Amino acid sequence: MIESHYRQEDQARVLVVQANQSLNWRGNVIVACLLGSVSFLLGLVLAVQGFWLVLPFAGLEMLALLHTFYLVSRRLSRREVITIGREDIRVDWGRIGPESSVAVKLYWARLHYSLPDSPFETGDLSLACQGRSIPLGRALGRAEKQRLYRLLSALIRRAKR
Repeated sequence: MIESHYRQEDQARVLVVQANQSLNWRGNVIVACLLGSVSFLLGLVLAVQGFWLVLPFAGLEMLALLHTFYLVSRRLSRREVITIGREDIRVDWGRIGPESSVAVKLYWARLHYSLPDSPFETGDLSLACQGRSIPLGRALGRAEKQRLYRLLSALIRRAKR
C-alpha cells in the first residue's frame, strides 16, 4: 500500500509504504481463537476417551498459533516513509515512529529496479547514493513495487529540476 502526501511548509513529497494487512489485530485474535478452540475441542474429546496427554499439546498449539499471528501482524505493521525534499531524500523505517533512518543528497541519488523473469519474485528496488544502496518497498508485491518505482522516478526527476 502506497500513500502519497505533500507537505506545504517545506515543499516535500512524502510517500508512506506499508504492507497490505488483510485483518487488524482484533480480527487476527478472533481467527486464532477460532482455530485454537477447534484444536482444543478435539483435544478435549480425545481426553474424555482416555488420551488425556493430548490436552496440554492442544493448549500449546493454541499459544503457538497466537504467537505466530502476533509476529506476522507486527511485521506487517512496519512502515517505510520516503520524504523527497528540495536537497535530500530521507527514508525512515519503523512501526509507530521512526526506528531508523537514512538521508541522501538528491543530486547524487539514483533509483535502481531489477525485475527478474520469474513471476514469483517481486524484484529489487533500491536507492543508490555514493556507494550505498538503500532497499525500498520490501513489503510490497510485484505490481506495487513497479508502481512505487514509477512514482519515485517521476518525483526524483521533478525534484532535480
